[in-house]
Amino acid sequence: MLIDARSLPQPLDETIHADLCVVGAGPAGMTIAMELAGAGIHICVVESGGEAPTNSDQRLARGENADPFYYRLDRTRIRSFAGTSNHWDPRGMIARPLDPLDFEDRPEVGRWGWPFDRAHLDPYYQRAQAIIKLGPCEYDVAAWGEGERTRRLDLGNDVLTTMYQRAEVGNFQRYRSSLARLHDVQVLLHATALELVTNEAGDHVDHLEVTLGGGRRCRVTAREFILAAGAIENARLLLLSRLTHRRGLGNRHDLVGRYFMEHPHAPSGVLHPSHDSVTARIAPYELRVLHGTKVWWALTIGEQALRRERILGSAWALRLATAPLVSDTARALLDCKKTLTSYRRPVPGTGRRVRAVAGHPLDVARILRSAWARRTGNTAPTRALLTFSAEQNPNPASRVTLGRRRDHNGQPQARLDWRLTDLDHRSIRVAQEMIDRAFRGSGLGWMSSRFGEENPPVALGGGFHHMGTTRMHQDPAQGVVNADGRVHGLDNLFVTGSSVFPSSGFANPTLTVVALAIRLAEHVRAILDRHA
Repeated sequence: MLIDARSLPQPLDETIHADLCVVGAGPAGMTIAMELAGAGIHICVVESGGEAPTNSDQRLARGENADPFYYRLDRTRIRSFAGTSNHWDPRGMIARPLDPLDFEDRPEVGRWGWPFDRAHLDPYYQRAQAIIKLGPCEYDVAAWGEGERTRRLDLGNDVLTTMYQRAEVGNFQRYRSSLARLHDVQVLLHATALELVTNEAGDHVDHLEVTLGGGRRCRVTAREFILAAGAIENARLLLLSRLTHRRGLGNRHDLVGRYFMEHPHAPSGVLHPSHDSVTARIAPYELRVLHGTKVWWALTIGEQALRRERILGSAWALRLATAPLVSDTARALLDCKKTLTSYRRPVPGTGRRVRAVAGHPLDVARILRSAWARRTGNTAPTRALLTFSAEQNPNPASRVTLGRRRDHNGQPQARLDWRLTDLDHRSIRVAQEMIDRAFRGSGLGWMSSRFGEENPPVALGGGFHHMGTTRMHQDPAQGVVNADGRVHGLDNLFVTGSSVFPSSGFANPTLTVVALAIRLAEHVRAILDRHA
């Protein structure tokens, strides 16, 4: 059932008792609640926002940015039922599993792997597909059959075609009515988690302190606790819980908040097809329906090439366009729009981008005319714009800490210091050079305006894919949680979501988030059953 904490009677019984307390009603928290519903477990889900996003709730998502190039934090996450899935395209989320290589140690790029391999997670990926309303759990393009609609570009062994799927409908708001009917699941809305309080020994969480607004507070006691509030808030809540551990829970080795990762995103590179037939072969790479499933394809670098070149993974989407739509002026115009909508403040290079647009009014007019003609189908595309989503190398200096500013509950806001390394930038450049060579070598075309060559330089952003900060590792000196998601040093506190990712891969994280949540729900149910 859904309960608006603001409507609870006054005076309020100061303690809510549950078997399991979950912090966060986003995809991870909701998956756990739905997986355990009907199992005889009383679950309390604590959600800071309401049933739908509001400006007042979003104030609690504000934070500090050490990196001037990263978006305002309240633009990248949503305090609401269904969490940041409210950001998804109304047509549905884009998904694919992580690749087997993403789970492995890669010492050549200084990356640790996961404590289990991809095969271990495959059964949970199967179940996650159904929850997210995706098609078959099959991402090998060749397995979808051969024919004109599945004909891929043959670019050699280094540059391959990979598949994504798009969910049938919207976001996790679709499960609101289902959760509202569950009597053993209590979703407490407008209830903000403040601090996890442990016993005197500091090895067992006793209760969660919660504010209900207007100076009212309560506590939630439970046998087991799960943090599922996103990479920034999971780390922040652990750092705020300092009653028995001065540096925060799970932070004995100063790892909470470290290794923050994003997927660097940007449109970069213009493909010039060698002839019209190449343009026709690029068309299937755009979103379409294949055997009843919404899919789109992207270019990636093969595993052998990644190892040989010592670079990280990336995916490159191809979007057909006319020449004006892929010009430097068009990209500068797009970056100016991003500055207004996502950054909401000038970032380094904004002045050059504004001058690039203002100084070429005729180009802007051509861009607008071309955009309208492309939308109405009155012009044929002659180019393709590449947009990348890249893996970020885990970097301990890229981190979430507690800032100096405080929210309206009097608590320090999160401070994000997103740091990319030379390897991150080199991986993008080398991948794009390999794609250019593959097109030239196959006689299919050539590329201009590659990453690092743009004028003005491209505004490198992220995908709102927050990962890391409570990384998974069996060694407490190298990770915050173990392979089961339990915080090292505490016997009843778990963390789930993309904050536990030891590495990011290039795929959108939500399918893996849901798979991990199903796995954790299975584990916690066994614990609760064992001690019933």
